[in-house]
Amino acid sequence: MLSAAKEIADRFIEFALRFVKGDTVEDQLTKVLKMCVLVMTGLLLIIFSLSTSNIDLRVRLSDSREGVTSFNSLFEPEKSPLSGVVKSNETLIKQMTIIKDQNLYLAKTAIVLANENIFLKRHLITILEENDLIKANNKVLLQKCTTGN
Repeated sequence: MLSAAKEIADRFIEFALRFVKGDTVEDQLTKVLKMCVLVMTGLLLIIFSLSTSNIDLRVRLSDSREGVTSFNSLFEPEKSPLSGVVKSNETLIKQMTIIKDQNLYLAKTAIVLANENIFLKRHLITILEENDLIKANNKVLLQKCTTGN
């Protein structure tokens, strides 16, 4: 493995020497070495920034998982501190639905009773008018009976 790495390094140096100009081979090697150091520094900076962002993302993911776990624990049916509130809310919603239905029934009944009340008032007025007429007729008959004897 080490010999393969040496061979690759030698070929890279020969390849890089073709593109570098210099007076002597020593100048060319110095320029290649400077170029390699520059490239390695850039690569190390890129690796460092990627590692840092990876660590940051892992920390954020861990925090998000903890947040989701604690949020889910609030809304679990049996273990939740809010389960009593949720159950009470469901009970109150059911009661509110029943009360709404009862209110609708009472409103319909009130309308029916109001209509019956109007009918009964009219009927009472008619009966009172008939009663007045009957009283007037009774007076006339009573007068005829008392004067006719």
